Amino acid sequence: MLHSEFCKIAKCEISYKVYKEAFEPLYMSMDIDKHAFVKMLLPAIKEVAKKEEEEARKRQKLIFVSDGTKTPNGCYYNGEFVKLVDVDILAGKVIVRELTDDEYRTEVAPHFSGYCHSTYDVLVENTILLGR
Repeated sequence: MLHSEFCKIAKCEISYKVYKEAFEPLYMSMDIDKHAFVKMLLPAIKEVAKKEEEEARKRQKLIFVSDGTKTPNGCYYNGEFVKLVDVDILAGKVIVRELTDDEYRTEVAPHFSGYCHSTYDVLVENTILLGR
């Protein structure tokens, strides 16, 4: 069974590396139909997919998105912190998602004084915002 077939049958995405190291050897050692194999291991597959998604979310970079305007005193840019999900090079846009409350408390609040050193990472018109 191919990795793409495995993901399609399981209806969740796992990395090729995990599939190759964990699931393919098990499948090859058993004489069982693909659909029956995936159905038998579906809870474990879902758990692995969930764990990989959480790890990917932790690796996302924190960026500051601004509309390019400053506050009246001229020291701060108007904008917000978000997590970088992906970059669409063809469209010239970055795909971002909002921070969860926990991420904001742990990653932004302890280190952010409000002063952005007169810089921003991305302009608003160059972003695509995903939901949480």
